Amino acid sequence: MAHSTIRNKRNVNPRPFKLHELIAKAFPKKFSVQTIYHYTTLDVAQLFLNPEKIMLYCTYAKALNDNQEYMIGIEYAEAHIAEVMHLDAEVLSEVKAMLNQLKNIGYRIPWVMSFSTQRDLLSQWRAYTDKKNGGYAIGFSFSELEKLVKKIVLQKAANSKGRPPYILHLLPCFYLDYESETSMQEVSRFFKLIFNDHFNNVVTSLIDVNNLQQYAAAIVSLICVFAAFIKHQAFKEEDEYRLMIQVCDKDYEKNVEIVGNKPRMKISEKIRSVDLHKMIKELWTSPHGDTDILKSIAHFMQRRYNGKWLLYYSNLPFNGR
Repeated sequence: MAHSTIRNKRNVNPRPFKLHELIAKAFPKKFSVQTIYHYTTLDVAQLFLNPEKIMLYCTYAKALNDNQEYMIGIEYAEAHIAEVMHLDAEVLSEVKAMLNQLKNIGYRIPWVMSFSTQRDLLSQWRAYTDKKNGGYAIGFSFSELEKLVKKIVLQKAANSKGRPPYILHLLPCFYLDYESETSMQEVSRFFKLIFNDHFNNVVTSLIDVNNLQQYAAAIVSLICVFAAFIKHQAFKEEDEYRLMIQVCDKDYEKNVEIVGNKPRMKISEKIRSVDLHKMIKELWTSPHGDTDILKSIAHFMQRRYNGKWLLYYSNLPFNGR
């Protein structure tokens, strides 16, 4: 089998933030962004603004507005994985069987929290806020959120002796735009960084590469990561970034809560108020709903939670469509 030629390096202890560092080095411009915005409803916004209760929540990928968008990344991976990784027929067959299981029963599907670099975008207000009551766009400092995610990842790895209950990734999205050579080159490079560089240098140190099921499962796990950051060209204007949770321990699924009529995975680590104030830079009220009430609530939340964020009010024309 093709994978039998790779040496097993299980005694190596790779840095748990290695994939993030690899992608950041390859796409430095994407990691120099200042602020990313999370558009959401009032009830969800309060989860991020209250320093006494704040926790990060990610939504089940199949419960996103477009529940099929996750599959375009899976389909791209299916079309290119054998060639990029030089897989033999036996490994490829096992990978495809596991992917079919994923498609049919949701096996390994991750949880994501979406952000946009666009701070007052009409399509985002329409897609992610309540059509009747409006909502907010929370501006997060990318660098501070990145530091927090890294701290959580390293703490989890240290406390769990290399077997954390979940894995976190904070990465930009890449767009499948077959009419743009630049976009497709970025997708291809992102794919190869994961399945050549990261897989060969890190993942093979954690598995028995001569065990067919382990080897195929590791590939499928990374396909799930890849797919979470691939989007259709129709959404290019959003310039989206995502925080992704990939659950490794099924017991951790007990942290799922229903918020805003959607299943959301809670990151169990409590975030200190000092981290909150560093992370959140802006709060925008939507251009629809009872805007006076939304503005009042924004002011009250800022006073109650001693928020340091700047308040803005969208005046975009909103017709509800």
